[in-house]
Amino acid sequence: MSLTTLLTQANTLAQSGQPAEAIALYDQYLALEPNNAAAWNNRGNALDDLEHKDEAIASFDKALTLTPNYPQALCNKGVALGRLHRDIEALACFDQSIALDPQFALAHTNRGNALRALGLLDAAIDSHSRAITIDPEFANAHWNQSLCRLLTGDYAQGWPQYEWRWKAPAPSGQMLETPRSTWLGKESIAGKRIILWPEGGDGDVFQFVRFATIVQQLGAHVVLAVRPSTHRLFQHNFPQFELLAMTEGTPIPAWDEQCSLMSLPLACGINSLQKIPASTSYLSSPPELQALWYQRLQESTPTSPHQRIGLVWAGNGITDVDHDRSLSLGQFDPLVDVAHRHRLQFVSLQKDSPSKGKAALDLVDLTADLRDWADTAALIANLDLIISCDTGVAHLAAAMGKPTWILSRKNGCWRWLNNRSDSPWYPSVRLFRQTTFGDWETVIQEVAMALSTQFNES
Repeated sequence: MSLTTLLTQANTLAQSGQPAEAIALYDQYLALEPNNAAAWNNRGNALDDLEHKDEAIASFDKALTLTPNYPQALCNKGVALGRLHRDIEALACFDQSIALDPQFALAHTNRGNALRALGLLDAAIDSHSRAITIDPEFANAHWNQSLCRLLTGDYAQGWPQYEWRWKAPAPSGQMLETPRSTWLGKESIAGKRIILWPEGGDGDVFQFVRFATIVQQLGAHVVLAVRPSTHRLFQHNFPQFELLAMTEGTPIPAWDEQCSLMSLPLACGINSLQKIPASTSYLSSPPELQALWYQRLQESTPTSPHQRIGLVWAGNGITDVDHDRSLSLGQFDPLVDVAHRHRLQFVSLQKDSPSKGKAALDLVDLTADLRDWADTAALIANLDLIISCDTGVAHLAAAMGKPTWILSRKNGCWRWLNNRSDSPWYPSVRLFRQTTFGDWETVIQEVAMALSTQFNES
């Protein structure tokens, strides 16, 4: 096999989503042709795809040693550094890349992402604007800028621009492929049959399903598409809607319009924080399930605690932010003392993510019997407080009006806005934020202090 063929095959494998196989061929090629900067750069991208960040950076550095003025390698190195939260170094790489190629739109939007991670939101928006000026159809630049705008509470510009996510790689919605346009509030929906589709994770669904009621109030016949995990819960909460079970073989009913739940803020005219429909609660659990889980809790606790507190320490491992937002159970050990002093019983709400290592915190764990979100809601209804990382349980508890303390990573989600401890989306939420990437110790200390203060004042 010629060197040219070997490199071509490596590039093809990398572009077709087979990074491990591509790296094996890059290594064969570079053993024979070690001075090809482009091959080192492409090898770095493949390593980055495999989450081998340090090795990827070393490969980009090799490319830059061979070709110091290589804007693509600098940009790629910056991305890898950013994923390691080395954002100041990443920003320097993007600045160097742009100095070499001022029209490099990808470097401008990546620079915006680094600035956002550093909390410099106005500068981040400007950097994304530069990318859009260079390439007006650059979907990722529009989408990234929308996240900055939403983070600042600029819903008037943020929600319309958020629609660019559909043109970006790998949209997460569940829309029907159809020549008919999606309803975004520009036309009357009165008398029409509309399918509302889930998007993102179940936490996103819990946050945005509140808008389905507004759509119905506009005169529409609402067909709410529901995943198996939410079917029983929504059947209880939304008897006024037609539910479409998202199971294989279920026929799609006739429809006039469709919309993703996460596009409904735009369609419903939510152009400011003040317009968020933030009722105290809009989800609840079936009474018979509440009674069942009350009995289960009574049987599992030898003595009656002063309060029962639900605990979630990890999110869904398939998401790319999970390593940032998740903790281990052992990191909650500072709560042991306050639990003993105030007779608090912690109750696990953590499904499918067992604790790694030993933990001192005593937990009641009945999660093996949680069949779906209806059961989880019934268990939550019997608790006094929920402490959770930023995941679906937090949204469910908050949508039920339950006091919910959310532990937010440094690069927190746009929905929690910037530098706030409360949420205009949920009156019962209190946010405990990292100020340094990975520093959960300080956050848990603040939670322990808040718990102690709460009981000392009562």
